[in-house]
Amino acid sequence: MKALIVSCAHAYKREDGTVYTPSVHSYEFFKRYLKAFDEIEVVARLCDASDEETRNMIPLSGPGLSVCALPYFRGMKQIIKYLPKIINAIQKGKKRCNCIIYRVPQMESYLAWAFGGSIKKPFSVEVVADPTGWTHVKGIAKILNINMLKRMCRKANGATYETTEYLQRLYPPRAYIEGTSKYAFTTNYSSIHLEKKDILDPKNYNPIQRPFKIVHVSNAIDDDLKGHSTVINVTSKLKKAGHQIIVKFIGSGSAIDEFKLYAKQMDVEDCVKFIGRISRKQELLDTMHKCDVLLFPTRSEGLPRSVIEAMAVGLPVLSTPVAGIPELVERKYLKLPDDTEGFTEILLRLLENPDELNEMSIKNVKTAGKYTNEKLEIRRTEFYDKLRNIGE
Repeated sequence: MKALIVSCAHAYKREDGTVYTPSVHSYEFFKRYLKAFDEIEVVARLCDASDEETRNMIPLSGPGLSVCALPYFRGMKQIIKYLPKIINAIQKGKKRCNCIIYRVPQMESYLAWAFGGSIKKPFSVEVVADPTGWTHVKGIAKILNINMLKRMCRKANGATYETTEYLQRLYPPRAYIEGTSKYAFTTNYSSIHLEKKDILDPKNYNPIQRPFKIVHVSNAIDDDLKGHSTVINVTSKLKKAGHQIIVKFIGSGSAIDEFKLYAKQMDVEDCVKFIGRISRKQELLDTMHKCDVLLFPTRSEGLPRSVIEAMAVGLPVLSTPVAGIPELVERKYLKLPDDTEGFTEILLRLLENPDELNEMSIKNVKTAGKYTNEKLEIRRTEFYDKLRNIGE
């Protein structure tokens, strides 16, 4: 039994044929599907690369996994340019597999579903985000995204969601409409891969260390969707209030120079550090653990891995009431994405209250413990098994 996994993975092939990725979409991530399927084929944008270019990346190649290679497109113009090749690759991949899992919302899944031709296979969707909050997609394009996601959820045999309630209300699954059956089923689980050993003891903020270290994590820094400008604004206010602050932005992307310039304009360039993408999970967790708080003023999410990972290493978290985040973080620590004053007010209080920081750390470690792979894997595998059963 073979499943086609339609992902947004960006992949790089070395001369020896091995494939690497700079993101979380590695072999370690996709192994979860091999608990239910004999083989998987992962849809990914693929291009050739040297050993040196992939030195800091993580393997995508591994036993039981093959890559359904799409042209390495960027932007709508290149999608149009490569569309015939994209459609051809997708249709061949579908023919080679017994069933399909679309990770949504993302362009690869929309293209694969819309241009699958007459190839009818059982399929499920894994809903990992809510496009209603996207700022980089507007107007008709956003409406099309939302409508496409709703339709895919209605048509899919199975639908699983990162949240327990929020995404389900916006994008109801077929099982809600027709009733649960062998051909219509739903569940929820996070995409995170967190092991028991990743859950650390709560941090001790007695005394609070100076400088106070704020961390922000975003896989791609290509726009202000994750609230980078708000973090810079808050840093400026804390500095003016006389506090020693260091901000570590983790991630890479085209907007970094723009944010560096903004930090300079706000007179906090000495406080703000862009440290690049961290592909290896343990290195990421170690880096976060050395900080004091996660400030994440995001505008659009599903159930963000970065928040759960921060909680796992004992960090207090300040974020926004977006999608599933209220399922993780107490409401009193949530502000709107542009509420610089609100976030600053909370941090000013926390900077004088180590006991509150300690309490937040204890609660967050406990919350993160609910998202270990050991606990989530049962629901994931049951979901994949149901799809496998109708694909045989």
